[in-house]
Amino acid sequence: MKNQSILYTLVLLLVSGPGATAAVEYEGYTNPAGDAFPIAIYDNVAISSPAGVQILSDAEQKAYFDTIRMAGFNVELWGKEDIWRKGPINKWGPYLKSLGMNTIISTRGYSLTRSRIPYDANTPDSILLQPNWNGLRTVISNYSQDPNVWGYWACDEPGMINLHKPVYELNPYDVAVIPTFNRIHRFRGDKIAYANMAVSYDQSYIGNFATDNPDNSDAENYKNYLDHMVDALDLKFLTFDLYQVIHNENSYGAGSGWVIKPFYYNSMDLYGRYCRDRKIPVWLVMLSVEHSNYYPDGKLEWEYPEISEGFLRMQAMNGLAFGMKGIVYWEYGAQNKMSGNTLYKSALYDINKMATTPAWAAARSVNNVVAQYGACLQNATYDRSCIAVKDSVNRYDGFEELSGSFHGINLIDHSGYAVLLSHLTSDDREYVAIVNQDHLKSQRITLALPQNLKYERVMLHYTADPNSVSLIDKDLSKQETFTLGPGAMILFSRTNK
Repeated sequence: MKNQSILYTLVLLLVSGPGATAAVEYEGYTNPAGDAFPIAIYDNVAISSPAGVQILSDAEQKAYFDTIRMAGFNVELWGKEDIWRKGPINKWGPYLKSLGMNTIISTRGYSLTRSRIPYDANTPDSILLQPNWNGLRTVISNYSQDPNVWGYWACDEPGMINLHKPVYELNPYDVAVIPTFNRIHRFRGDKIAYANMAVSYDQSYIGNFATDNPDNSDAENYKNYLDHMVDALDLKFLTFDLYQVIHNENSYGAGSGWVIKPFYYNSMDLYGRYCRDRKIPVWLVMLSVEHSNYYPDGKLEWEYPEISEGFLRMQAMNGLAFGMKGIVYWEYGAQNKMSGNTLYKSALYDINKMATTPAWAAARSVNNVVAQYGACLQNATYDRSCIAVKDSVNRYDGFEELSGSFHGINLIDHSGYAVLLSHLTSDDREYVAIVNQDHLKSQRITLALPQNLKYERVMLHYTADPNSVSLIDKDLSKQETFTLGPGAMILFSRTNK
């Protein structure tokens, strides 16, 4: 299994050549995937049983990690086991590193929370924030010098409501976000601590930023919230989750079926520009677990799609098109089991059978494409995008629609309901990405390509020869028709010198 993994990963290597550009540097950030485009997996599959007994033999556990690497993942986001004791990561971190995978640890379970201890004027925060005050320090200090650990996922979806409350005013079990980050920054050494953001324009999440500037758009209000969070938490890197397609008839009407969330494109554009303008690397968290939510009476409230190749591909290709600097799959394993009102049906790995699912093969196929296109685009900067629409189902909240040519390329026709067109630039090249916005159906696009601009198509290859990555087809005619599979992208490049 390990030899197969090493052979497969050759196709994921970034090489210098057509489309490769000089690395972009960000303050306080290093790429955990080295020179490759980061493709991370949130690994939630336990190594040991609740009784502390290792579930798989050492050989089987190695094969498990080999399989993750073989799917094209190059960053392990560790979301399991007891991280207070260093044993599991000490044991398996070096093996992951030998496969070419740095580890990010989810420390969210050690966030500082308000205890039930009564407050008086002489009670310090270190007492009010028990029991994790010392535990968080231990966890962060455990790995601050570990060469196999890159950083910490410290917080998920922090909102404004309690952000600046004094600790004594918090309700029991409320997370004290700023004290948590302050304590992590104190002991993290050169590791990176980050937060994962939700995309919500509601006042319940972004607080007064939703109302302070009545003339602002929702996106402008959210950008102000984001600026505040980055400064308050001293973030040098962040991720965000925005799951594109949903079935939610309560929100979108009876019979609406699968709908692209109307705020999706404006929000992706916002994060692309944020990465560019604030010079903070941003990763997109993709959905890789099929799940649905139910009312107490058992009636469906909402659901996300089956994890198909088209669904993964559309999420990943849009992430590249909007200039994201990495992607994270959330999450690796599922048990077809309820958690509260939510059924987590299936993912890339079946925890009950301890075996991969068809979604694993879909992810491997998608990650091969991400690695190759990412070799071109990871050092490119997002500029702008628009959408070409033949659609009466989805709503796009005023996102720019295609009018005329797009950076010299004319979209003559497309057979599906929508395609995304995006423009990115690097130090010596510019790129136009065109992405099918249907995760279920292919569509044909006909393009008029200006001969004077000398666009070239970035080709994809599926061999184990790293020298075949990112070759360029220079033999494009003036007008060509291409077929884009579900969620697929076609990428054009030209020199800008």
